[in-house]
Formats: sequence, C-alpha cells, structure tokens
Amino acid sequence: KIPTGATAVELWFHNSSGAGSSCQAWDSNYGKNYRFEVWPSPSDPRCKNVERWSRWASDMPYRNDPTCLGYTVNKQLDASHCELFLSGLGNGYMGHYGIPNHWLEAYVNVGPQQGELLAVGMYTRYVDNATKAKGERFTLGELFAPGVWLTGFKYDHPGMMGSGAYHLTVEQLAFFIDVRRPGGEVVRLWQSRKGANYSWSDAFALPTSPKSIPYGTIQYAADASAIFDAERACSK
Repeated sequence: KIPTGATAVELWFHNSSGAGSSCQAWDSNYGKNYRFEVWPSPSDPRCKNVERWSRWASDMPYRNDPTCLGYTVNKQLDASHCELFLSGLGNGYMGHYGIPNHWLEAYVNVGPQQGELLAVGMYTRYVDNATKAKGERFTLGELFAPGVWLTGFKYDHPGMMGSGAYHLTVEQLAFFIDVRRPGGEVVRLWQSRKGANYSWSDAFALPTSPKSIPYGTIQYAADASAIFDAERACSK
C-alpha cells in the first residue's frame, strides 16, 4: 500500500553470486536511482485539468499528457517583481503524412525565487468547436535552457485511426510558476494581466515571424505584441 503523503518512489537493483563468492553487481542508474512520481487519485483536485508538455518524437509535434501536482497550491498572487515573463510564443503547424496538427509553444523565463521552484506552466481557456463547451488546462512545461522553460497547448488534432480527434479555439492565455516558500507554503505566481489574461489577438494581431520546420512551420509572435508586456517591463 502506498503510504499517505508519498510523492515519489526510488528503485535500484542488486545482484550477487552465492557459494561464498563476493561478486556483486548494481544497477542504480549510475548512482542516481530510478525515480517515479506518485500521483494522487484522478479525482483529486491536484489532477483536474493538469497536463504536461513534452516532445513525442523528432518528426512529430508536441503532446499534452495528463499529470498531477504532487502538492497543494496554498496561495495565488500576481508576479509583480519579474519572477517570470513570457519571452517567446509560437503558433505551430505540422502536416506529417498529410495529418494536420496545430499547437502553441511558449517560452517562459524564470529568475531566482524565494524558495524552491516546483513547476512552470501555461494556463489556457478554450472552446470545443464541435460541442461549444468551454474548458481550461494548466500545462506544466519542461526545462528548455538555463532559466527558460518550454510549455504549450495542442489545440487541433485529427486523431489516430479515426479516434481521439479534437478541434479547439483558444480564447485566453496566462503563465504561472509554483514556488514552495522556505516556510513550506506553496504559492502560484501569475503573469495574467492581474487575472484578465491574454487573448489570441494580444499575441498574433501583429505580423508574425515564420520558421520552417519539417512538414510545417511555426509563426512566432512579434516582440511588440501585447502578450510580451511583462518582458518589456522587466527589461527596463
């Protein structure tokens, strides 16, 4: 039984010979061990609408996989001291084998924090084009470069073998980091226009800069776009 409050499990392997021999062999991932997160149950609020951004394969677009937070967010605040800012946003398209995929990819800069950085992510509000139902996602990113995290949201997917397709319209975006303060409290710091969030036009109303990729292209938002207001303020 998994102990209450467990957040991770580590494994390693040991082999030894018998008959009085002292030969031993270890597989401990070169001393790092094999570590796996322990998630709450799917019904836990820490799992609701939470996903992780990752690369599927070298010739395929990114993917969003369901995940959970291993902690509870105790407080939510505006990032008013340049704790984070958006430094790049791309609208991607890939049509490998004639199968179109569309996604947003966001580059979030994060500076030193008063505490332990737990997660960096993007918040997305959207409308399902088929059902007109509204939804939201909290997408956790991965480290892209020192001080820069990559996250995103796949909003148009044709499915596989006739199933799993979805076509969404992105309405609002915001960006956040989770930090555990020295006293143990976890705070979520937002770049969200004080809760108003950013619209699609805030990012892509101005002419974009295209970048070719295999089977597609990424249109990057202009530096003067409204969605980069925090970056401009923090660079002064």
